[in-house]
This record gives sequence, structure tokens and C-alpha cells, in this order.
Amino acid sequence: MQDEKIQSPHLRVEQASANRSSIADGWKIVWSIENSGEQPLHILGGRLPHSQFRCEEQELPRALELPPKGRAEVEFPVACKAAPGSTIENAFLILRILWSEKPWRVLARLRVHLDEHGRPRCGTEVITAHQIGFSARGEPSHAAANRSDSNANE
Repeated sequence: MQDEKIQSPHLRVEQASANRSSIADGWKIVWSIENSGEQPLHILGGRLPHSQFRCEEQELPRALELPPKGRAEVEFPVACKAAPGSTIENAFLILRILWSEKPWRVLARLRVHLDEHGRPRCGTEVITAHQIGFSARGEPSHAAANRSDSNANE
């Protein structure tokens, strides 16, 4: 059996900024997303499902196109319910994208440290990509993982 290289999108995800919003425990978090792959992709929306670092599904008003090696910023409103000085483990930013004309989910696992004022600083620990709907069709999982070196801010 020959080894088949499984193709998948490759992204880098880093927090660009965090600014207070008008809602209690609320932050406007801007994420810098880089398409480090060789094919264009479109970001459709995203969410952050952790109970202490949460944003419901947000649909982008217009799909955000990222050419190969392209970078863009996306803002999500996040409710952060942890104490200043604490760390939130295993938070995720989940992006829905189109890559190679197929829907994918990109999961960026985050470690979130809150400074003394409660401002979140996120470090990306690992990023995985999963084709949406593969299990319903009985096809093998097309998942890929890459480590991020954006932990430098911790």
C-alpha cells in the first residue's frame, strides 16, 4: 500500500487584540488568520464554545477570501467569565471555511491567560482541520494538525 498524502487546509491563528465591549464580561477579540497553505480558502464564520470563553456561532456577513499566504483579521464578541490572573485551558476557536470547494472546520486550541485587569491573552497551542460531513458518507477522516509557535506571548 502506498502512502497517500492527505491534503487539508493549513492556517495560523493568533490573537491580534482584545478590547472591552459594552456587555458584562464582554470582549471584542480580533484574530489574525493566515492561510499558510498553497490553495485559497474562504472563512464563513466561527464560534468559541468554552463555558468561560464563549461566543455563539457568528456568520460573517460576507465570506472572507484568503489567498495562499494571505492574512486577514476577524472579530468575535467573547464573554469571558474567569477571574483576573487565571488561565483557561482547552478553549477553542472553531472556524468554518471552504477549502478546495469543500466545507471544513478548523479548530484552534487556545490557552487563555487573563491579566490583572481581566484582559484575555490567547496562545494558540495546536490547530487541526476536519472536513465537514466525511463521517456521514463513510469516508475516512481527512484531518491534519499543525503546531503553532504563537505561544511566544505567554
